[in-house]
Amino acid sequence: MKKNVLFIIWSFTYGGGAEKVLANIVNNLDSKKYNIEILEYCHSDIGSEKVNQNIIVHKPIIDETKKGIYYRIKNNIIIPGLNKYVPSLTRKLFLNKTYDIEISFNYLIPTFLLNRKSKKLISWMHGSIEDLNDSPKLKKKQKKYLDRVDKIIPISENTEKSILHLYPEYVGKIMRIYNGYDFNKMKKLVMAGKEVDEFDLLFCARLDENKNPVMFIDIVNLIVKKGRNITAYILGTGVLQEQIEKRINAYGLSDNIKLLGYVQNPYPYFEKCKVYCMTSYMEGFPTVLVEAMNFGKPFVTTPVSGSKELSNDNRCGFIANNVEEYADSVLRLLDNDYVYESMSKICMTYVKNYSLERQIANIEKLLDE
Repeated sequence: MKKNVLFIIWSFTYGGGAEKVLANIVNNLDSKKYNIEILEYCHSDIGSEKVNQNIIVHKPIIDETKKGIYYRIKNNIIIPGLNKYVPSLTRKLFLNKTYDIEISFNYLIPTFLLNRKSKKLISWMHGSIEDLNDSPKLKKKQKKYLDRVDKIIPISENTEKSILHLYPEYVGKIMRIYNGYDFNKMKKLVMAGKEVDEFDLLFCARLDENKNPVMFIDIVNLIVKKGRNITAYILGTGVLQEQIEKRINAYGLSDNIKLLGYVQNPYPYFEKCKVYCMTSYMEGFPTVLVEAMNFGKPFVTTPVSGSKELSNDNRCGFIANNVEEYADSVLRLLDNDYVYESMSKICMTYVKNYSLERQIANIEKLLDE
């Protein structure tokens, strides 16, 4: 008999890495063994992931695309109030149903929405949860809901360490599963995408505080000041758009940095860039770095969760702690052909450790237990 499986995710429409990972998972799980459904907490109009026709995507709990006073009250007062005091009621109101397996696809709200009457509960953790130390009440509330789950799935070594640092009693529930990626699909999307000329640096992320695009602008500015004329593309949109535009103009970098907005198919840009840049404060397991490695592109990144594993002891990418270190690392890749070519070859070999096939095999083993 097929198992009924529900995934609960914060958003399936923000165009982020977690959304891509979930889409890959649900599209590749054996449809003869599982009936798959998705519950999205917060819906936006930035960009949705495509799923197979047999997968049910329920109406979101909060829909940011809906306008009017009713939706403002619902989205900003009613639902947050329910989540704070009785999240189980939120779940009953929007999806009053039990499953063989329910999976919260991150911590906090997705875990609060798990139905404890379902047969098996799993919490999937996409990044460090150390920030819960800043809020004792939230830390205690998260523990209440994690006590109910059967398994906790961290996607990186750093994520696992953060969980056990806060909740060492969960050591018996931990099962690490790295994200998996459909590398062949990425290559096919290059062929289906637009023609892109070669350029130096690529930054692909939401323009928000966590992704830290301001730092990227500062890095490009320093590289140009050092006498290197480069071209950088920024793919993404967000609340810092206006601030980024002003900073680019203030530095006089309008010829060096191109803002392209949200791009549904970014892979032609991954193929044609020379170096991928990530400046985030926090990540779970950086999808964009794996995507870059698949195209043989070395990267420079800030020290976030997953970066140590992916850098492969500086053989696939460099980790930088500040703007000066970052700029020097980028220049080393741009100006040293031997270093660049060596790292490029290692990237394409090492990235196979994060194949979708390996991830799906591990997930199906978990679901079949």
